[in-house]
Amino acid sequence: ESFELQFQGDLFEGCVDWTVGGLYFKEEGNDSIAATLLGLETFLSYEIENKSRSFYGAATWHILDDLRLAVGLRQTVDKRSIVLGPPAEGSGEETFKEPTWDINIGYNINEDTMAYLAHRHGYRSGGFNARAPNSDFLEPFAPEFVDDIELGLKTSFEIFGTSLQLNMAAFYSDYQDLQRGALVATSDGSLTVVVQTAANATITGGEFEWTWLPTENLDITGYVSMQKARYDEWD
Repeated sequence: ESFELQFQGDLFEGCVDWTVGGLYFKEEGNDSIAATLLGLETFLSYEIENKSRSFYGAATWHILDDLRLAVGLRQTVDKRSIVLGPPAEGSGEETFKEPTWDINIGYNINEDTMAYLAHRHGYRSGGFNARAPNSDFLEPFAPEFVDDIELGLKTSFEIFGTSLQLNMAAFYSDYQDLQRGALVATSDGSLTVVVQTAANATITGGEFEWTWLPTENLDITGYVSMQKARYDEWD
C-alpha cells in the first residue's frame, strides 16, 4: 500500500515553480520453498515487511526566458525487517536513510534546440537475504549509491522539406557499494548465493536518438548507445 500527498504552486508571478510532498509505502510478504534433489531435502521459509517514507521538494527557477535551473531534494527512510522460519530461524531489522538530489540547468538555444547539464545523487536501500539457509546471513547488506553527470542536447529542424528530431547525451556515473550476488560457503559447508556490497564502479557512455519524418504518414526512428563500464574495486 502507498500514500502520497503533494502540493504545487508558483512564486514571484510564475518566476519559480515549486512542488513539495511526502510518500509512504509498505509491503508485506512470505514465502516457503521445499525441494528435493538427489535425495537431499531443502526447506526455507521467511516473512518480510518493508516500509519507506520520503519527503521531497523541487523548484524550477526561470532565470531568463530561455534559461532555467531546476533543483530537487528528497529524504528517504527505509525500514527493512525479516523473520526466518525453520531451519534458519532468526529475525532482523534495520533502517536505512539517505538524501538524494537532482540539479538540472537547461537553456533554449532557439525555439527548436535545448541543451542541458544535470547532476544526480541516487540511492538503493540495503536489506536482508531472505533466502539465507541459516541465521549466519542475518546481517543486512548496505545501501548502494550513485553520482552521475549528464550533458545533453535536444533539437529538431527541417532538411529537404522533411522534419528531423535529434536527441544526444553523454554521461558519467560513479557507483559506490554496488549490490551484487555472491556465491559463499555456509557454516555447514554448503554453498548459497547472497547479496553483498561487493564493488565500486564507473560507467561512461553516450546516447544518440533520431526521428525522421520523410512524409506525413511515415516516421523512421533509430537509437545508438555506447557504454564503457569498469569495476574500480571488487571484493
